[in-house]
Amino acid sequence: MSLFKILDSALSGKRPCSVLMRHAERFPFADYGDEPLLTERGHNDAYELGKELVPLSPLRIFHSPIERCHQTACGICRGVRKRKKGCEISGVIEMLGPSLFIVDREGIMRSLEKNEAGFLRLWFDGKMPENVILPVEKAARRMLSFMVDQLSGDSVSTINVSHDWIILALLERYFPLRYEEMEYPGFLSGVVALRDGEKIHLQYGEHSCRIDPVHGL
Repeated sequence: MSLFKILDSALSGKRPCSVLMRHAERFPFADYGDEPLLTERGHNDAYELGKELVPLSPLRIFHSPIERCHQTACGICRGVRKRKKGCEISGVIEMLGPSLFIVDREGIMRSLEKNEAGFLRLWFDGKMPENVILPVEKAARRMLSFMVDQLSGDSVSTINVSHDWIILALLERYFPLRYEEMEYPGFLSGVVALRDGEKIHLQYGEHSCRIDPVHGL
């Protein structure tokens, strides 16, 4: 799923937006351990995406503390600047990484060893202990509040480079479908948040929803 296509409404209306997106293509965990870096294709894709995001400039980028997210941010920024437009990497945000939801890392690893395939559904259905992982409602609310705050200030659009599980938490909490019924977040895809009057419009591919930021978070 192309992030550029997801951004159509923001680009056409020239409205500032907040984007929660997954990093670019990485090497497999099986080959490179806990923190694999971007592949050559991942570096190139991030750079090419940056060139496509020029209509959103000036653009600021935050990223997870995981290095592949920093690499993605740098690639996007180089692409934007290649077109002589403004882009700034504004820094690391801890909650764009696993610290958003991890309470007990060892407990999560034990749960994954027992049931890796079913882990996300157990979490999203509220069947994981809160002393192991933050409930998905709380994790998603924290992330969406962060994105809404980004829409409440100046007119600069923001890219937040993060990870698939964090995007899935947002989808599961706010969209009227289970995440299994939507396309899994691919590399460089994500959720776009826009102001729509007093509401917040969220877009993920063909799926969308409107949320009251005062009462609906």
